[in-house]
Amino acid sequence: VSATLASALVTNSDAVTKPIIATKSCPKLPPIEQQKRNNDASLCNRRSFFGGPTSAAAALLLAASVGLGVAVEPCEAFANKISDKYDDRPKQRGSPPKDLGIAKRVDVIEDEEYVGLKVCGPKPNCFSSTDRNDGYHSIPSWKWPAKDGIDSVEKAFVQLEQVLKEYQPGQNNIDGGGFQIVKSDPKAGYLYIQYQALKNGYIDDFELAFIKDDDSNSNSNAVQIRSSSRLGYLDYGVNAKRINYIAATLREKKWDAPGVDFSTHQSYA
Repeated sequence: VSATLASALVTNSDAVTKPIIATKSCPKLPPIEQQKRNNDASLCNRRSFFGGPTSAAAALLLAASVGLGVAVEPCEAFANKISDKYDDRPKQRGSPPKDLGIAKRVDVIEDEEYVGLKVCGPKPNCFSSTDRNDGYHSIPSWKWPAKDGIDSVEKAFVQLEQVLKEYQPGQNNIDGGGFQIVKSDPKAGYLYIQYQALKNGYIDDFELAFIKDDDSNSNSNAVQIRSSSRLGYLDYGVNAKRINYIAATLREKKWDAPGVDFSTHQSYA
């Protein structure tokens, strides 16, 4: 297990290490235990992961993951969810993206390489400030107030992490399943958070990153953004509501943080 996980770690020399996500699947239980599980209306909990005949393998996987800094996706909803009402429903989290983080991307229109976050793709359920030649998904980056005490990338991302920790699950009727900060590296300028829908457990991936532009000083205090749904086609405004909520909080702290303008992104409203 350790060798398999170790081989999954990828480092980009021009950027921060990519967060690698390992999905923790729930062990298959004997019929009697499975019936008890069904009666409890619990699809996957801590007892099931460490109990039963597969507990040794599960413990090895978890230990290896922690040792390698690999984020393991939970079987349960996040601890800060707003309600237990839908715990009996099967959760559809979707497959974890394999290429998150800062990396070299390709502008398919101009056939040029650039450093940025994962490209959104064709579906209207994603926003990114690093997508090139894509007004459909493109949004402005955020800029920290360099003249108001934030004089480094690290200080900016420390403040960003604090803002994200104070995020209210259920705001505007979204993200009721809670959230977790998967990776935080203020010195490198990178944050990765997962948000979860309450009823069906859909996971959205949210990234903030500092990407240095050697050719210009215009982005010297810019934070790049990406918020995307894993499943479905439409997101019914979820990503926009999340971005706009966080942006509004940052503007209170004197950041230049535009949100999603629905007049230019009508398909997301």
